[in-house]
Amino acid sequence: MIISIKNNWEKAIKLHTHYLNNLICNFLNKSIPSSEGRDEAKKFILDVHHLLILAGKQDILESIDIYREYKHRLSITPDISKQFDKEIRSIFNYNKFVRKTGSWNAYTLCKKSISRTCPYCNQAYAFSIQKKNRGFRPTLDHFYSKDDFPHLALVINNLIPSCSSCNSSLKGTIDFFANEHLNPLWDDEVINFVLTHEDGVLTLIDGMISSPEKIKINISYDTTNISIKNTVNTFLINERYQEMTIEAIEFATAKLNLEYAVSTGISYFKNNSESSILRFDKREYKKYLLGKLYLDIYNKMPNANIVNTR
Repeated sequence: MIISIKNNWEKAIKLHTHYLNNLICNFLNKSIPSSEGRDEAKKFILDVHHLLILAGKQDILESIDIYREYKHRLSITPDISKQFDKEIRSIFNYNKFVRKTGSWNAYTLCKKSISRTCPYCNQAYAFSIQKKNRGFRPTLDHFYSKDDFPHLALVINNLIPSCSSCNSSLKGTIDFFANEHLNPLWDDEVINFVLTHEDGVLTLIDGMISSPEKIKINISYDTTNISIKNTVNTFLINERYQEMTIEAIEFATAKLNLEYAVSTGISYFKNNSESSILRFDKREYKKYLLGKLYLDIYNKMPNANIVNTR
């Protein structure tokens, strides 16, 4: 996870909560023949209803504990356990949710997403376009697998708008409950980028001028934190960002050249905003591809009075 998107669903929370609550209430109020599996599912839903609506981190984790307790107790009667899960999957039907039908679905939800890039990698866009029955949207990663925890299939804070490379190619079937990872919806940004030079030159500027091909991107994070380590390994953060060295050098060079231009006193550079010339606003870094990389480079660059790198 490169980008934190804690407030990502603020424009969707009311609508999605209403949608989810209706699904739950329709099941609880539905008059259907009684069976042990169905009755157990109803009791479970009554136990977790409020947790799924609140959908905070602790609420989601508590609902998982309750689900596991039910599954453990029902494991001695496989047929009942199977029907129990079948009922839950019928309530939280993700396959139905992803269709372009109904007033609220995966497309209308994703249109309310605030983030523009995949928070896991910050290397791919994750916005939505829909025109009539055509369009595209980011994949919705179930942070806690809907196969393992079917009651979380439609819980809003279990849905991470992400790119297919991160969601399908890299995460795949890795269990984020058994193997802790950073969650973009509730964790802070703790992975940082630093440009270094292979020869250990006195300054990065010298290295950029003399031998830019030896510039490297280093990943900085707390190596004792298992959630961060797992995240870096699962999403191949180090390997993927080594492929971004050209972009990193280009941005750093642009920043240095701008500082030099400003130091000359030319009115054009004084009268125009840095963000309009650099085409990067550090306050809005999350909206850019590689925005976190650029922010970390920006924060390490010197101000004015530097040599021209052109």
